[in-house]
Amino acid sequence: MRREDLDDYLNRKQEIIKLENRIRKLKEKDNQTASDIVKGSDPEFPYTQRSYHIEGVVNWKPCALTLSMESRLKKKIEELRNLERDMEEYVEKIPSAELRMIFEMRVYERKSFKEIGKELNYEESTARKKYEQCLKLSV
Repeated sequence: MRREDLDDYLNRKQEIIKLENRIRKLKEKDNQTASDIVKGSDPEFPYTQRSYHIEGVVNWKPCALTLSMESRLKKKIEELRNLERDMEEYVEKIPSAELRMIFEMRVYERKSFKEIGKELNYEESTARKKYEQCLKLSV
């Protein structure tokens, strides 16, 4: 597994999160309501003038930008799933349970080498070296 592959995986996850947030905000904006007060009169005599409060949805269907972004998001999620499958296959092929744990803590749990070392009773530098070993494996 190359470091670039891991960086790509992590960057894609971040990109998807940001895209989901943008879509959510656009949808909230699409579904805003507006209200106003209008004047009218009773339909029957005496035609007394009255004020009416009206309310409705500003934009009742999603804008083209939202639909386009949702389409992009679906494609990116599928690409990420494929990459995750590749990562899982790679992790399964790591021969040592110890190296697998270090790899998973670093990549999936986003722990620092200091945290990994503390959890596994290693020095920070040892955790880093063992992680580097994972990257050098040709499994």
